[in-house]
Amino acid sequence: RDVPLPDLVVTSIVVPPQIVAGKEFDLSWMVTNQGESTLTLPWKDEVSVVGVNQPFATFLGEFGSSVTLAPGESIARTQRLVAPITTAQVRIVLSTDSANQVAEGASGEINNRTESSVVEVLAPPPPPDLVVTNIVAPPS
Repeated sequence: RDVPLPDLVVTSIVVPPQIVAGKEFDLSWMVTNQGESTLTLPWKDEVSVVGVNQPFATFLGEFGSSVTLAPGESIARTQRLVAPITTAQVRIVLSTDSANQVAEGASGEINNRTESSVVEVLAPPPPPDLVVTNIVAPPS
């Protein structure tokens, strides 16, 4: 007989459709236990970004959680991240239980990774270009 196990799945990712290279943005996601057992162990969620038409991947952060999740329960999370230094179309990749700390069984481990819709990374605005137009010296 199979032992009931938890099964963590990223059920949603909310990211702005445009972010600015090198600037902060908020990423929200939801993790749901779609397994048959209550999750009582801590786990980590890992966030990275991958290029859509360019082969690159950039690690953005790892976030621990120790919330107890009964079957069907979810946890909503929001983190402020820094966009990668690129101007490209990317997808945000979120992997729950990224360190495989939770025993989910073979079928539970293959559904831990989810990608966002396409996000456009924009170039930051240029810095101000200040030009001196007049110099007035104090009277001597």
